[in-house]
Amino acid sequence: YEHGMQVYRYFDRWLDTNPIFRNEVRKDWRNRPASTHSSGAAVLKGRNTGSEIRVIPPAFMRDSERVASESWTDGYFEEWVRYSNYNAFNRVIVGRVRRPIPDVYPDPHGIYGHHFWFNGTAGYKWQAPYQRVQAAQERIALGDARYDMQSWNFEHLPAKYKRLDASDAREQMMSTLRADQIQCEIYGRWVSDSVGFYNAATLGSLRMLPETEVIAV
Repeated sequence: YEHGMQVYRYFDRWLDTNPIFRNEVRKDWRNRPASTHSSGAAVLKGRNTGSEIRVIPPAFMRDSERVASESWTDGYFEEWVRYSNYNAFNRVIVGRVRRPIPDVYPDPHGIYGHHFWFNGTAGYKWQAPYQRVQAAQERIALGDARYDMQSWNFEHLPAKYKRLDASDAREQMMSTLRADQIQCEIYGRWVSDSVGFYNAATLGSLRMLPETEVIAV
């Protein structure tokens, strides 16, 4: 969400400084750009196309049914691995990327078709999101050009961009995190499980029943 709002702040600036960008945005009844900010979403409407760019806050996952009737052309999902209700994400949200592609465009493949963009931090292979990673890897192995996967970390920064490396923060994290957490958070690698007396898979499967009374003896 924060990344989406960062991009949206560029939109706000371009509306004031870039006449070409401003001309492509729909105007409201006061002849002002149709750009709105609310607790429900930040919305930018295109001129004469009916297109919208929406940045939806994380709280939408607690009430995902409210978007069930919507249809989108593209879906960009930031930190999707950590969504609190992954079942609702798959069942409702992903399925909204279904808006028909206008006939004026050629074969709806590639740039003219639907797009899914999943960006996030790696986790554990026993977690449900890893199924999507595996599925994408299988499609890529079969030569499906619709799929692509990229993964990088600080080691991939060219020398001329080393000033962008948050080395101080990384050093602090590496001195305190477990080995499995370092692999996920810093190196961007999916790992089989955590290290320690209780593994993450066991802890993740534990559920406290409602109205359960716990007595310490």
